[in-house]
Amino acid sequence: MFTWGVLSALTALVTGPTSFYTVRILLGAAEAGFFPGVILFLTFWVPSAYRGRVVAMFMAAMPFASVFGSPLSGWLLSIDGALGLKGWQLLFIAEALPSLVLAVIVLRVLRDSPAQAEWLMDDERKWLTQTIELERQREVSVMARGFINIVRRPLILFLAAAYFGIVGFNFGLSFFLPQIVKQFHLSLPMIGLVAAIPFLVGGSGMILWGRHSDRYGERRFHLLVPMALAIVGLASSTLVTIPALKLALLCLASFGVFSALPIFWALLPELLGPAVAAVGFAVINSIGNLSGFAAPYVVGVIADATGTTAGGLQVIAAYGCIALVILACVTRAHRHRSLGEHPARAQ
Repeated sequence: MFTWGVLSALTALVTGPTSFYTVRILLGAAEAGFFPGVILFLTFWVPSAYRGRVVAMFMAAMPFASVFGSPLSGWLLSIDGALGLKGWQLLFIAEALPSLVLAVIVLRVLRDSPAQAEWLMDDERKWLTQTIELERQREVSVMARGFINIVRRPLILFLAAAYFGIVGFNFGLSFFLPQIVKQFHLSLPMIGLVAAIPFLVGGSGMILWGRHSDRYGERRFHLLVPMALAIVGLASSTLVTIPALKLALLCLASFGVFSALPIFWALLPELLGPAVAAVGFAVINSIGNLSGFAAPYVVGVIADATGTTAGGLQVIAAYGCIALVILACVTRAHRHRSLGEHPARAQ
């Protein structure tokens, strides 16, 4: 988190293509371990019956950051000259500060496991430790250990390919939503406010859908349905011109993709088992996040050729269909599996 914040702030000092690419590559290296590390960390702390809501609460930070970040970014971009800096430079510096501050807080507060948490009551610590240990004993992995053996397993590769499609929706919305809203002929601050609406819908839906999945102890339906909604919403938004209808369809796409993300990661430990979780999470996250390059590149190339982002977003939706089929197949054997006694249903 700390190096991530430092490198993000240093983006404000780039002077040309070479320095820009250098900082961005280093930023990617700093960021790489954060997300799979957090997901793995949550498996040490959160029983599976509660994991949908907890992962959703964690991942809701992404859309809600955009809810606040879009207007903030629009405002920062409009105040060129403050402190002798351009608006885009102020943006990178200001939005790097939370990572720098929170890195120190996280290091001081978090513990590696419930057994080490002095701020838990004895009975809380004992219950969490025993519950998670029993789950780990039940989850027997059929995969051989070792990085190469894990990477080449078909299940890992299929899940990575599916995650590539899910993340493509996320990047497509995050990168190109302001450009789409710009076509509504709004002012720069208003573009930031309107572009925040789909992320507000997505973040709220993510939390509610995660809780719903935990309540009923079901993952497959709760993963496939929002993926289908994301596909319908994004593809349909490229076919309409009425601003209000286009925004509504983008909200549907945002709800779909952001609701699918936490369920995917809550389901993953149950599919892979503890023996391969650490490496499996990292491999799936690494391959999937390559869409952070592919999705904007494809949309950009098609936009340059056609003058609109519609064709590129349709490509993202089409690959989302492939991801949906993959997930339907790999989770088929898992659909009858229970999450245990479902203590979350009583909540």
